[in-house]
Amino acid sequence: MKKYIILIQILIVSVSYSQSKLKGKFCNSFNGGFSSICIEFKENSKFQYSTHGCLGIEDIGTGNFSLKSKKMILNFDKVETKQKSKIEIENIINQYNKDSIKLHFKVLDGYNDQMPMPATILLGSNSFEYVKGYQVNKSGEATILKERNSEKEKYRVLFIGYELFEFDLSNSSSKNIEITLEPAGPKIISDKSFEYKIEKIKDDLIILKDGNQFKKIES
Repeated sequence: MKKYIILIQILIVSVSYSQSKLKGKFCNSFNGGFSSICIEFKENSKFQYSTHGCLGIEDIGTGNFSLKSKKMILNFDKVETKQKSKIEIENIINQYNKDSIKLHFKVLDGYNDQMPMPATILLGSNSFEYVKGYQVNKSGEATILKERNSEKEKYRVLFIGYELFEFDLSNSSSKNIEITLEPAGPKIISDKSFEYKIEKIKDDLIILKDGNQFKKIES
């Protein structure tokens, strides 16, 4: 019985030691070196996660990690995310056409001194299909005519490198809509768990069961 207790204690110490020993930044490069996933292991089983692409950092997240039964588990913190882009809506009361409404959009660049932005407006009723979208002109303006009713329509405004801005508008009245788009920051990974099957862990290398490797780099 004592032998089993000693063996269990040795295993517990071994696992906890391996986890506490895992420190530093490890990265897995792919796509010819243009993309990578990096995990920085810190004190008290904390980690910082990031993915990188051609345009820079794409995803980020923090949380706690654990090593269990040849598995590395990343549990991401729950983080509230808010869009920086803004919208202002002015309802037009005096309307001559009782059967239809006119939606006048103006899209501005929040990064470049409120300059007009030639964005694209997509409608939920068109399944957000790009080919059925409305292209904003050089003045940053577009007009959409719709049937007047009590329903709501979902809209998306997009421009490469900027936030995908989504909102609802009612079809009850004509409106002037001013949207200020802000540059897209990295996507924050929140309240999720990633699991990796481990083949071997060395001081400067993590080898996964699927053959992928995370190599230690200088932070």
